[in-house]
Amino acid sequence: MSITLKEVPVWQVVSEYSFYLQNYFANEQNSFDINKLKQVFYDPIISKKVNNYFGQNQYIYTNAMANWQLIFIKQVQLQLWQQAHELSSLLDAINCDQTVLHNLSEQSCWILKQYFPLGTNEVHEGKISSLVTNFPEYMRLQTSLGDLIELSAESVLEGLSLYSALEKSDHWHRRLFINFSQLKQQISRSADIDGQMRLFSHVFCYMTVIFLPLISRRL
Repeated sequence: MSITLKEVPVWQVVSEYSFYLQNYFANEQNSFDINKLKQVFYDPIISKKVNNYFGQNQYIYTNAMANWQLIFIKQVQLQLWQQAHELSSLLDAINCDQTVLHNLSEQSCWILKQYFPLGTNEVHEGKISSLVTNFPEYMRLQTSLGDLIELSAESVLEGLSLYSALEKSDHWHRRLFINFSQLKQQISRSADIDGQMRLFSHVFCYMTVIFLPLISRRL
């Protein structure tokens, strides 16, 4: 769809195609909802769902409009990896174009509030803007989110809030790095194998945080 690919600007869609898109973007007053259109244009979560809707020919199904409306309904019963995936996608889009931050769906705002809350019901846009301009911190968070995306539903982190899971994940990562560095120093004193040692993702071997101190005590 040209809109989701940003091949046609929003103003042109409104001026030339609003009549044809009325059924898709009508609000409760049956007027053309430009905010919903902007969500399709800017919001990566909505844009992906719209692409799937047309790519899978759902628009010709008997329940086509019901499926279309589901695209814009907020879903809060998401597994941890799904929340991490959506937050990662949103930050990536905001990093490329900060106007995305002002054209998001209820779903995306809810996801952002899981890690960037302001009060009880707002998104802390200032923290997000600061993050995407701080490349090391931005990449650190994206790396942590990437690790959470790889988690299974049986992970010990499942059931935690996204914020708590990221905090715990970061804590494990720091402990693992410290223990790994200490073990590497002790081993290198007795054998020259520095080039053979690698630190794996903490998500897949977080139990190493427990085992590494035990191993190092025996050396």
